[in-house]
Amino acid sequence: MAVPMHHLVLFLSPAGTTATVARTIADRLVAAGHSVTFWNLADHRDGPPPTWTPAPAGGRTCFWVGSPVYVNRALPVVLAALDRLARPPDTFGAGFATYGAVTSGLALADLWEAFHQRGITPLGLLKVVASHSQFRHAAEPLGKGRPDGRDLATTGDFVTAVLRRLGAPAPAPLDPAARPFQTPKMAAFAAGKSLDLRRSHGALPAARPDLCDRCGACAAACPVGALTLAPDPVRSQACIFCEECLEACPRQAFPYDHAGPEKMIRGLAAMSDEEHVTTFFA
Repeated sequence: MAVPMHHLVLFLSPAGTTATVARTIADRLVAAGHSVTFWNLADHRDGPPPTWTPAPAGGRTCFWVGSPVYVNRALPVVLAALDRLARPPDTFGAGFATYGAVTSGLALADLWEAFHQRGITPLGLLKVVASHSQFRHAAEPLGKGRPDGRDLATTGDFVTAVLRRLGAPAPAPLDPAARPFQTPKMAAFAAGKSLDLRRSHGALPAARPDLCDRCGACAAACPVGALTLAPDPVRSQACIFCEECLEACPRQAFPYDHAGPEKMIRGLAAMSDEEHVTTFFA
């Protein structure tokens, strides 16, 4: 008799590419006949959709957790969402991270550790090359056109591999020592990097009062609810520096010069020795 399995695909996707991967995973699970709940953290910030239920006793629950790579790491807000979920004894995890053709940093290690610390058995990890969100207005962005058909085909293979492991009589956890997630050079580069470090270097620019008409488009676009009108736009410490507020402003009230960051990021891309191929570990 088949073991009942319930799957939750949990992710945050400010620029949209992580959502593309999440949808590919969910579609593959549904095609394989599994029960799937889709949880976009931007839509349900306080908890999973009401349709979500873990597998019944004797079944297996699998969390598919996805994050873009910011400052070489998985987003803490995504990892913390696991704390809002009931975790039956047979709970497993599969993580996926999208990155803009520079480096995936320590994001896969972050996902593995997040599962391990919470008693969730990690079965697989996936890194997906994506168009870099800092280059939305560039003619030749890093990761242009990614994820493409080949990337999403690899994503489908990842789902198949995890399901195979999940269907074993006693699924064993993924061993991070068996095959390194990152090159030594880029692992060393990412060490010590974090969103808090980025935050210590200053906030994104405030809206210019002569341009801002307090329409609220910026607040509505924030995927983590970190921006409110009081009455001018104010960001909280929850800001993840995704720049969706800057992009959403119809009056371009947030002064921001992309040239400097773009030059820096292209320099980092030239330095990186990580092969920009969508890859999974399972």
